[in-house]
Amino acid sequence: MLDAMQFLNCAWLLSQSGTVGNRLARVLEKEGQAETARNTLALAVMAGGGEVSESRVQLVKLSSTPDVAEKKIAAANSELLQARTVKFPALVSGKASAQFALVFDTSSKPERAEWLEGDENLRPVADKLREKEYPVKFPDVSSVKIIRRGTLSCDGSACALVLLPLEGLQSSH
Repeated sequence: MLDAMQFLNCAWLLSQSGTVGNRLARVLEKEGQAETARNTLALAVMAGGGEVSESRVQLVKLSSTPDVAEKKIAAANSELLQARTVKFPALVSGKASAQFALVFDTSSKPERAEWLEGDENLRPVADKLREKEYPVKFPDVSSVKIIRRGTLSCDGSACALVLLPLEGLQSSH
């Protein structure tokens, strides 16, 4: 069961897929982690996918009231975004944004960060992006590389990089 949870946790961090979230919540529930299972189900509902109604029904069943379940779901959207966001001090003056590709190789710190498009004055900050840890987790030691796209937005006083969800792992149902 621990191996399954380890792989599901890694898949959930990477994809934020509602289907993966539902599977992870089931394992957490079986492991006696009811509160974490409820939170994961709320996140799975907001993440979408083919099992939204199943996740919602299970969340209501595990919650004290339907209102408690709905409050968890309402809070889940900002939690999903926050889980994909890495904050930085101001990297440039003024407002700017750009897309970057981050390449991870068995570490939560990217081995490479490449500017893709956007404000040119953010192109040189790629090295700064490599200094932070990101919500990317590998289930075991492997030679797999993970490439994530993210949008870096700066407002003059701070910057934040938001990793984009992996479209290939999202369900279209």
